[in-house]
Amino acid sequence: EGIAEDLVLNNTIESIFGSPQLSFKTDHGLFELSLETCVEVQLAGDPITAYWTKRALRRNGYSVADIANIKISCSENTWTIHDKNVSKNANSLEELITILKEHL
Repeated sequence: EGIAEDLVLNNTIESIFGSPQLSFKTDHGLFELSLETCVEVQLAGDPITAYWTKRALRRNGYSVADIANIKISCSENTWTIHDKNVSKNANSLEELITILKEHL
């Protein structure tokens, strides 16, 4: 019982909704999916775009690392993927994920 914040602080939210694939992060007030990742990428750029890019990458099986072979730089509505001597541009997160899955 209690208001929403009470339910967070007494772990009621986590006990009701928590599972091996879904957890509630009390420090941020957000649910987080726990997905297996297969490929690491390095991400840099505009902080807001990078935040949403990281979320999209995680949902699609990629993890963001400080150092990785695949490097992604982002700014508002533009992503550049660098892998070895190849660079590709994407104009949306959907296109970014497609390029990563199909070409790298």
